[in-house]
Amino acid sequence: MPLVSRASRPVAARYKSATAAEECHLTLRADDANGHHHWRLQVGRVVFRKSGTDAWNRGIGLATTEALLSDGARVVAVHRTSTPELEALGNKHDDSLWLVQGDVTDGVVVKRAVQEAQDVFGGVDTLVLNAGINLPIGKLDKVPLEGWQAMFDVNVFGVVKFLREAIPALRKSDRARVIMLSSEAAVTGIPGAAMYCASKAALNSLSRTLAVEEPNIISVAVDPGRVQTNMMDILLREGKAHIPEEELEAVRETTIQPEVSAKAIAALALRASNALSGKFIQWDDPVVAML
Repeated sequence: MPLVSRASRPVAARYKSATAAEECHLTLRADDANGHHHWRLQVGRVVFRKSGTDAWNRGIGLATTEALLSDGARVVAVHRTSTPELEALGNKHDDSLWLVQGDVTDGVVVKRAVQEAQDVFGGVDTLVLNAGINLPIGKLDKVPLEGWQAMFDVNVFGVVKFLREAIPALRKSDRARVIMLSSEAAVTGIPGAAMYCASKAALNSLSRTLAVEEPNIISVAVDPGRVQTNMMDILLREGKAHIPEEELEAVRETTIQPEVSAKAIAALALRASNALSGKFIQWDDPVVAML
């Protein structure tokens, strides 16, 4: 597999401040076994309505970052607030983790993140978008339109902003990938969660369209599974008014830890093949296990 060979600039400072937000984005780069070549990865967003810090403490974002760093990646992370977990990760990987504090729904911050990925690590090879708030929860005729706008601003339009900014950089890569974290909600109906289901279905459509518009960019939508995160806690708590208890219990019994899902996401981010472009795939698909 051909890799882009570019020398990285030294990391002169770990933090670049911007505005506050509830999201985080990551940019990664990895050396090959000989230390001569590099992958540069932009790894998606983790959005939690209740608390931006929960995304790092318990969520897929922190677990995926750890998985990719362990695989030799170099990371630029856009985050809302610092946490002990993120600080510890930064100290452990002080030469490979670059942090940008800000709001990724802000176009200025998005532009800065993509530019710094190129300035610090020489480019962007992969964009992994982990977007998801799941509040408000409510029936179609009860949730105000403002609720729809708020969710789509994060789950859809935030992703579009990042895609628009990153695609020109991805076109320069010979191993360009976009991994969008979707959900089983994209292909099923969940009472009280019409907004969330629709927003995730939109990501699947974006991924399919990107695959045909940009044939040199591998685009995959992945269901990360029923991951035990703050968002899952919200669903189990707030969904009681809409979802039958037996269905909620089935969800409780099938949850997985973020680290399990993160391994699949990292594999796709680093090794997804052309054959997967335009596909919607499950985290535990045998194809992913073979990557």
